[in-house]
Amino acid sequence: MEPYDSRDRLAARTYCYRLFQNLFGAKPTARVLEVAGGDVTEAALAILCPQCPAELVEGFMAAAGHASGAMDSLVSAYNRLFVGPARLPVPPWESVYVAGERLIMQKSTLDVRLAYKAQGYLPACYPHVADDHLALELGFMAELAQRAQDVADNDAQACAAALEASRAFVREHLAAWIPAYAAAIGDEAPGTLYAFAAALLSQVVAADEAVLDALVANN
Repeated sequence: MEPYDSRDRLAARTYCYRLFQNLFGAKPTARVLEVAGGDVTEAALAILCPQCPAELVEGFMAAAGHASGAMDSLVSAYNRLFVGPARLPVPPWESVYVAGERLIMQKSTLDVRLAYKAQGYLPACYPHVADDHLALELGFMAELAQRAQDVADNDAQACAAALEASRAFVREHLAAWIPAYAAAIGDEAPGTLYAFAAALLSQVVAADEAVLDALVANN
């Protein structure tokens, strides 16, 4: 895990989850694309996911940089993949991938809701969007990451609780469906920003589980 210390990792976790939440949770903007393709993103990924394939990171950052010049096309892709009105080719809900059927509002959705409730988290768009939407899960992880970062220096118990909750959510939810989702996005929209972002997110989720193990052990 060297040469980065725990503060670096805590900050990188917050940054990365918020970045992916913004990418998957709202129509693209020039500002989000600028951030995604910038030096801070590259640094945060190096800290959180040093084993991420260099060609994947480079592809993601290049796609973000080029997308600002084709915003109309990117907005169209976002609407097709995540909004509709047509049937979504790759639905961004956990239940679709863990239930084995193209259905939402399944048991996994309730499990996600209970995880949110246990941490006092209420998504801004509740109850209009199913709780296990990708952007909501990423927002939850970003909130827990920020909580751990904020109290790391003065409340070890609260920091440990946030890290434990994060680790449980990664294991029980994100790791259970993001790899399949990333593969589906790659098949549906190969070479696009969202295909690169989903593949990179899958790598980050896997890396974060190991980072959380280390942070919990050292806390």
